[in-house]
Amino acid sequence: ESDNAIADYTKAIEIDPKDASAYYNRGVAYSEKAESDNAIADYTKAIEIDPKYASAYFNRGIAYVGNAEYDKAIENFNKAIKLNPTEAIYYLAKLKFYEILTEQEEDVDKINEYRKLANENKAIYDELSKVK
Repeated sequence: ESDNAIADYTKAIEIDPKDASAYYNRGVAYSEKAESDNAIADYTKAIEIDPKYASAYFNRGIAYVGNAEYDKAIENFNKAIKLNPTEAIYYLAKLKFYEILTEQEEDVDKINEYRKLANENKAIYDELSKVK
């Protein structure tokens, strides 16, 4: 299914190379196949075409987590939130991200910092979830 989607979006890109959503959706298809580098390239292209494409930043952040590029991941999550601060799922992703870092960290001060950041994002997520 993902291979068919990739082929379809590739055709769409050939027809209209400035279609940010085609790059974004092909990136999603690559993500489904765990092809993070291809997904990142397509999300990046979508962002180049439409710098306010919050979902592209968000998904690129997830792909960076998959590649263990945590600094880039958090930059992308923060940019997605800056562009769309009421999207609850973005805060949930940051919460989960900090939980992953907490599990991997040995430094107690870093663990405490990550827990604090996770709790802050959980509070925002909980508040936004009530609104919707």
